[in-house]
Amino acid sequence: MTVLETVQRIEPARLEEASEAISDMVAELSAAAATLGKVMHPKTAANLADLVRVMNTYYSNLIEGHHTRPRDIQRALAGHFDNDQKRRHLQIEAAAHVRVQAEIERRAAEGSLPEPASADFIRWLHREFYKDAPEDMLHIKGVGREFIMEPGEWRSKPEHDNAVGRHVPPSSDRVAAFMQYFEERYRFRPLGKAGRIMVLTTFIRLPTATDA
Repeated sequence: MTVLETVQRIEPARLEEASEAISDMVAELSAAAATLGKVMHPKTAANLADLVRVMNTYYSNLIEGHHTRPRDIQRALAGHFDNDQKRRHLQIEAAAHVRVQAEIERRAAEGSLPEPASADFIRWLHREFYKDAPEDMLHIKGVGREFIMEPGEWRSKPEHDNAVGRHVPPSSDRVAAFMQYFEERYRFRPLGKAGRIMVLTTFIRLPTATDA
Protein backbone atom coordinates (compact mmCIF):
# COMPACT_ATOMS: atom_id res chain seq x y z
CA MET A 1 0.00 0.00 0.00
CA THR A 2 1.41 3.40 -0.98
CA VAL A 3 1.19 6.59 1.03
CA LEU A 4 -1.51 7.85 -1.35
CA GLU A 5 -3.73 4.94 -0.33
CA THR A 6 -3.94 5.95 3.34
CA VAL A 7 -7.38 7.14 4.44
CA GLN A 8 -5.93 10.47 5.57
CA ARG A 9 -5.60 11.26 1.88
CA ILE A 10 -8.99 12.99 2.07
CA GLU A 11 -7.72 15.49 4.64
CA PRO A 12 -8.32 18.32 5.24
CA ALA A 13 -11.83 16.92 5.60
CA ARG A 14 -13.57 19.94 7.09
CA LEU A 15 -13.05 23.19 8.99
CA GLU A 16 -12.21 22.37 12.58
CA GLU A 17 -12.36 26.04 13.60
CA ALA A 18 -14.40 28.53 11.58
CA SER A 19 -13.40 32.15 11.18
CA GLU A 20 -15.65 34.89 12.51
CA ALA A 21 -16.78 35.72 8.98
CA ILE A 22 -17.79 32.11 8.25
CA SER A 23 -19.54 31.80 11.62
CA ASP A 24 -21.53 34.96 10.89
CA MET A 25 -22.46 33.63 7.44
CA VAL A 26 -23.68 30.33 8.90
CA ALA A 27 -25.78 32.18 11.50
CA GLU A 28 -27.33 34.42 8.84
CA LEU A 29 -28.13 31.44 6.61
CA SER A 30 -29.75 29.55 9.46
CA ALA A 31 -31.83 32.55 10.51
CA ALA A 32 -32.94 33.31 6.95
CA ALA A 33 -33.98 29.69 6.37
CA ALA A 34 -35.99 29.66 9.61
CA THR A 35 -37.75 32.90 8.66
CA LEU A 36 -38.59 31.64 5.17
CA GLY A 37 -40.01 28.44 6.61
CA LYS A 38 -42.34 30.35 8.93
CA VAL A 39 -43.79 32.78 6.39
CA MET A 40 -44.25 30.46 3.41
CA HIS A 41 -47.57 28.71 2.83
CA PRO A 42 -47.17 24.89 2.91
CA LYS A 43 -48.42 24.50 -0.68
CA THR A 44 -46.02 27.19 -1.88
CA ALA A 45 -43.18 25.53 0.03
CA ALA A 46 -44.02 22.16 -1.54
CA ASN A 47 -44.08 23.64 -5.06
CA LEU A 48 -40.80 25.44 -4.43
CA ALA A 49 -39.25 22.21 -3.15
CA ASP A 50 -40.24 20.47 -6.40
CA LEU A 51 -38.51 23.20 -8.43
CA VAL A 52 -35.39 23.13 -6.25
CA ARG A 53 -35.05 19.35 -6.64
CA VAL A 54 -35.04 19.72 -10.42
CA MET A 55 -32.57 22.59 -10.16
CA ASN A 56 -30.28 20.58 -7.88
CA THR A 57 -30.46 17.64 -10.27
CA TYR A 58 -29.64 19.80 -13.28
CA TYR A 59 -26.57 21.42 -11.71
CA SER A 60 -25.32 18.22 -10.03
CA ASN A 61 -25.42 16.42 -13.36
CA LEU A 62 -23.86 19.38 -15.15
CA ILE A 63 -20.89 19.27 -12.76
CA GLU A 64 -20.40 15.65 -13.84
CA GLY A 65 -20.53 16.67 -17.50
CA HIS A 66 -24.08 15.36 -18.00
CA HIS A 67 -26.15 18.03 -19.72
CA THR A 68 -29.75 17.04 -19.02
CA ARG A 69 -32.02 20.03 -19.54
CA PRO A 70 -34.71 20.83 -16.95
CA ARG A 71 -37.46 20.11 -19.48
CA ASP A 72 -35.91 16.68 -20.13
CA ILE A 73 -35.91 16.04 -16.38
CA GLN A 74 -39.57 17.02 -16.16
CA ARG A 75 -40.40 14.70 -19.07
CA ALA A 76 -38.59 11.85 -17.32
CA LEU A 77 -40.52 12.48 -14.11
CA ALA A 78 -43.71 12.19 -16.17
CA GLY A 79 -42.50 8.86 -17.59
CA HIS A 80 -41.58 10.15 -21.06
CA PHE A 81 -38.09 9.07 -22.09
CA ASP A 82 -36.03 9.80 -25.19
CA ASN A 83 -35.54 7.08 -27.80
CA ASP A 84 -31.80 7.79 -27.91
CA GLN A 85 -30.13 5.46 -25.36
CA LYS A 86 -27.58 7.99 -24.08
CA ARG A 87 -30.17 10.72 -23.50
CA ARG A 88 -32.61 8.17 -22.03
CA HIS A 89 -29.98 7.03 -19.52
CA LEU A 90 -29.35 10.62 -18.50
CA GLN A 91 -33.09 11.11 -17.99
CA ILE A 92 -33.31 7.95 -15.86
CA GLU A 93 -30.37 9.19 -13.80
CA ALA A 94 -31.97 12.61 -13.34
CA ALA A 95 -35.37 11.20 -12.38
CA ALA A 96 -33.68 8.96 -9.80
CA HIS A 97 -31.87 11.99 -8.37
CA VAL A 98 -35.17 13.83 -7.85
CA ARG A 99 -36.92 10.76 -6.42
CA VAL A 100 -34.16 9.96 -3.92
CA GLN A 101 -33.87 13.58 -2.79
CA ALA A 102 -37.61 13.68 -2.14
CA GLU A 103 -37.37 10.48 -0.08
CA ILE A 104 -34.51 11.92 1.98
CA GLU A 105 -36.58 15.04 2.66
CA ARG A 106 -39.56 12.90 3.68
CA ARG A 107 -37.48 10.91 6.14
CA ALA A 108 -35.91 14.07 7.55
CA ALA A 109 -39.34 15.63 8.07
CA GLU A 110 -40.63 12.62 9.99
CA GLY A 111 -37.43 12.29 12.01
CA SER A 112 -36.42 8.90 10.62
CA LEU A 113 -33.36 9.95 8.62
CA PRO A 114 -30.32 7.95 9.78
CA GLU A 115 -26.79 9.30 10.16
CA PRO A 116 -26.12 10.89 6.72
CA ALA A 117 -22.41 10.07 6.76
CA SER A 118 -22.83 6.43 7.74
CA ALA A 119 -21.70 3.70 5.37
CA ASP A 120 -25.12 2.02 5.62
CA PHE A 121 -26.95 5.19 4.60
CA ILE A 122 -24.59 5.92 1.69
CA ARG A 123 -24.99 2.36 0.42
CA TRP A 124 -28.76 2.80 0.71
CA LEU A 125 -28.50 5.99 -1.37
CA HIS A 126 -26.58 4.19 -4.09
CA ARG A 127 -28.99 1.26 -4.07
CA GLU A 128 -32.06 3.53 -4.27
CA PHE A 129 -30.49 5.65 -6.98
CA TYR A 130 -29.96 2.68 -9.29
CA LYS A 131 -32.90 0.45 -8.34
CA ASP A 132 -34.85 1.29 -11.52
CA ALA A 133 -31.83 1.39 -13.81
CA PRO A 134 -31.79 -1.07 -16.73
CA GLU A 135 -28.89 -3.51 -16.83
CA ASP A 136 -27.20 -1.67 -19.69
CA MET A 137 -26.80 1.35 -17.38
CA LEU A 138 -25.01 -0.86 -14.86
CA HIS A 139 -22.66 -2.32 -17.45
CA ILE A 140 -19.24 -0.78 -16.84
CA LYS A 141 -16.59 -0.94 -19.54
CA GLY A 142 -12.99 0.16 -19.35
CA VAL A 143 -9.60 -0.59 -20.83
CA GLY A 144 -9.26 -4.34 -20.51
CA ARG A 145 -12.11 -4.73 -18.04
CA GLU A 146 -15.87 -5.13 -18.02
CA PHE A 147 -18.34 -5.82 -15.20
CA ILE A 148 -21.87 -5.22 -13.93
CA MET A 149 -22.07 -2.64 -11.15
CA GLU A 150 -23.99 -3.85 -8.09
CA PRO A 151 -26.12 -1.04 -6.60
CA GLY A 152 -25.47 -0.46 -2.91
CA GLU A 153 -22.04 -2.11 -2.86
CA TRP A 154 -18.55 -0.59 -2.73
CA ARG A 155 -15.97 -1.24 -5.40
CA SER A 156 -13.99 -4.17 -4.00
CA LYS A 157 -12.18 -6.05 -6.79
CA PRO A 158 -9.16 -5.09 -8.93
CA GLU A 159 -11.34 -5.03 -12.05
CA HIS A 160 -13.46 -2.32 -10.36
CA ASP A 161 -10.54 0.16 -10.27
CA ASN A 162 -11.25 3.27 -12.31
CA ALA A 163 -10.19 6.84 -13.03
CA VAL A 164 -12.21 10.00 -13.63
CA GLY A 165 -10.24 12.23 -15.96
CA ARG A 166 -6.93 12.92 -14.21
CA HIS A 167 -8.37 11.93 -10.83
CA VAL A 168 -7.40 8.46 -9.62
CA PRO A 169 -9.63 7.41 -6.69
CA PRO A 170 -8.64 4.87 -4.03
CA SER A 171 -8.03 1.30 -5.15
CA SER A 172 -11.14 -0.84 -4.91
CA ASP A 173 -9.84 -2.88 -1.98
CA ARG A 174 -9.39 0.37 -0.01
CA VAL A 175 -12.84 1.91 -0.57
CA ALA A 176 -14.41 0.35 2.55
CA ALA A 177 -11.61 1.75 4.74
CA PHE A 178 -11.97 5.19 3.15
CA MET A 179 -15.71 5.17 3.79
CA GLN A 180 -15.24 4.20 7.42
CA TYR A 181 -12.90 7.17 7.81
CA PHE A 182 -15.37 9.37 5.92
CA GLU A 183 -18.05 8.46 8.46
CA GLU A 184 -15.75 9.24 11.38
CA ARG A 185 -14.84 12.67 10.02
CA TYR A 186 -18.25 13.79 8.73
CA ARG A 187 -20.85 12.23 11.03
CA PHE A 188 -23.51 14.64 12.30
CA ARG A 189 -24.04 13.21 15.79
CA PRO A 190 -21.35 15.17 17.69
CA LEU A 191 -21.94 18.42 15.78
CA GLY A 192 -24.15 21.43 16.49
CA LYS A 193 -26.22 23.25 13.86
CA ALA A 194 -23.32 25.37 12.58
CA GLY A 195 -21.04 22.35 12.37
CA ARG A 196 -23.64 20.40 10.42
CA ILE A 197 -24.12 23.20 7.90
CA MET A 198 -20.38 23.40 7.33
CA VAL A 199 -20.17 19.61 6.93
CA LEU A 200 -22.94 19.71 4.31
CA THR A 201 -20.89 22.15 2.22
CA THR A 202 -18.12 19.54 2.03
CA PHE A 203 -20.26 16.53 1.09
CA ILE A 204 -19.28 17.09 -2.55
CA ARG A 205 -16.10 15.29 -1.41
CA LEU A 206 -18.05 12.01 -1.24
CA PRO A 207 -17.70 11.02 -4.94
CA THR A 208 -14.03 12.01 -4.81
CA ALA A 209 -13.46 9.77 -1.81
CA THR A 210 -14.98 6.69 -3.43
CA ASP A 211 -16.00 7.10 -7.07
CA ALA A 212 -18.02 4.00 -6.30
